Amino acid sequence: MRPLWVEYPTDISTFALDDEYLLGDKLLVHPVTKQGASDVSVYFPDSNSIWYDVDTYRKLQGGGAVKISVTLSKIPVYQRGGTIIPKKERIRRSSSLTHNDPYTLIVALDRNGSATGTLYIDDGQSYDYKNHKYLYLSLEFNGNKLTSRFIDNAHYPTKSWLERVVILGLPPGIQKAQVESKMSLETTYNSETQSLVVRKPGVSMAEEWTL
Repeated sequence: MRPLWVEYPTDISTFALDDEYLLGDKLLVHPVTKQGASDVSVYFPDSNSIWYDVDTYRKLQGGGAVKISVTLSKIPVYQRGGTIIPKKERIRRSSSLTHNDPYTLIVALDRNGSATGTLYIDDGQSYDYKNHKYLYLSLEFNGNKLTSRFIDNAHYPTKSWLERVVILGLPPGIQKAQVESKMSLETTYNSETQSLVVRKPGVSMAEEWTL
């Protein structure tokens, strides 16, 4: 959790902002702190950046403030273009029960149609990571290909697999997907949000792969 000026030290508009923050370098959050508020003014830094609503996938341009409607169940949270966020979306009673659940990757494209991210997996309990029993993966979307590659010489036999990929900011015309240029996958393209959903690639997170 960091103030915006840490990530954007040359943007003087961020210096006095005290009502929004970044989670890592990927998510912009604007809490609603005023009772009865129906909207808030959200500042989106960097005129070269694209920001995507994490719920609606609506795309907004950086470099200015925008009035955003809010409700008791919806606060402004945006993913920065150029990033990939892994998620586990199964609802469980505890985080430990999600350990072997499948992943969804939210791929938010930047102006160049690319995005990067990382994923770290271990057993979540022991110190076995010191013996290289973990996975540290580099995720990259470039040239209309999504790849997962090992960063370190380590291994962990996770049972988690890739259940879904959501690609945001993808122009019309790209509506099909394949695993390793072989198996065709079920896809749905939304022209309004320019988003492509790829269902059940089925690849193991413990292996390198290309979609």
